[in-house]
Amino acid sequence: PMLYSRVIVPLDGSELAERALPLALALCRKTGAVPVLVTVVQAPSGATRRKPLVTAVPGRAPETSAERPYVDTHGRLAAEKYMEGVQRVACVTEDRVTGEIAEGDPASEIIRLARGTKADVIVMATRGRSGLVRGLLGSVTSRVTLGSPVPVLIVRAENAPRSVEEAGEIATVVLPLDRSELAETALPHAATVAEGFGAKVVLLTVLAPDSSKYESAEASEYLDHVAVMLRPRVREVLPCVVSGDPRDEIVAVAQSERQPVVVMTTRGASGLSRWVLGSVADGVARTASV
Repeated sequence: PMLYSRVIVPLDGSELAERALPLALALCRKTGAVPVLVTVVQAPSGATRRKPLVTAVPGRAPETSAERPYVDTHGRLAAEKYMEGVQRVACVTEDRVTGEIAEGDPASEIIRLARGTKADVIVMATRGRSGLVRGLLGSVTSRVTLGSPVPVLIVRAENAPRSVEEAGEIATVVLPLDRSELAETALPHAATVAEGFGAKVVLLTVLAPDSSKYESAEASEYLDHVAVMLRPRVREVLPCVVSGDPRDEIVAVAQSERQPVVVMTTRGASGLSRWVLGSVADGVARTASV
């Protein structure tokens, strides 16, 4: 079985960003991962590259002075003080918490740290349907999602769980599949989350409205095959074939389930469902309340 080792949680000092913490800590507790809290101090315009990266992880040597941009001392000290405080809060529910303070462009640094720490998941919050939060949680979330080497778990700030206990009550993992190998790369992550939280998995394929009975039967057969692979690890697997607009149907199915999370790839192949998964994933991320 796939296990997580590190989960990155980008924070910018705002209460909105911190709404991702309960779910991130619950994910760590359920999968055995260590939470890595990250804040990025932006370099002033025109600053020269001459200060080392500041890191709060014990035993990790700072990078050479040529590798990181200069950041003013005030900003660095404020970030250190903030990180110390948020680590103390996180340690109440999670014994192993590490922190990283990086300097430079937030999205680039988050992605760099995800690679450097060999993280398994990045957990970030968004404001929800009214749009992404400005600053770290706005364009940065979009850029991290597009450029991340690992999955990004997007937490809805307006209905995010307020405690680790509440976050630990995930009951359903909705896994959209379009029969492409790319879509199936989400399978191990869906299984890991479902196994860790004791959740059921809903395997979902969305067909075009004019699909034939043969296409529907073929989709059902495919999902039954996937279900057989998952059942040794997951307590309950439900294949589901529907027709309509992929984004709308994924959102509708997810929002009809109890305590749901959607696990899907950002790029898939158009095929049986006539579905370009990149735009569908983006639409789900922007419109779903889950």
